[in-house]
Amino acid sequence: MQALDHLLSVSADGLTIHQDSQAIHNNVQEWFANAQFTIADNPAWGHNLSPFRFAPQNEDTAVALEISIVKKISQDVEGLSILGIRVSWPAIDVMQVVIHHQMGATNLQLSNKEL
Repeated sequence: MQALDHLLSVSADGLTIHQDSQAIHNNVQEWFANAQFTIADNPAWGHNLSPFRFAPQNEDTAVALEISIVKKISQDVEGLSILGIRVSWPAIDVMQVVIHHQMGATNLQLSNKEL
């Protein structure tokens, strides 16, 4: 599996291309970086977490977020097999998402501004 870097990073060899586990990690990062309805040629693609921006930071919200993420990211990110997910809040406006997948784990911290 190959994927272009979602930030279109450039090296001396040209655009950065990720392979296998780095490609999955890159695609998950890209999914979280783009809200649904913000990509012109594919408006259905991207995270659907905006409704949770002002939700209370508790276990019920974490479970709802985990379900929402698993359902949507499984449709959008090709080749991703989720083995486990955990949402928590290490700070008042910071959400941590850890997704365990077939190529390891992706650990992201998102601020409320990014939702």
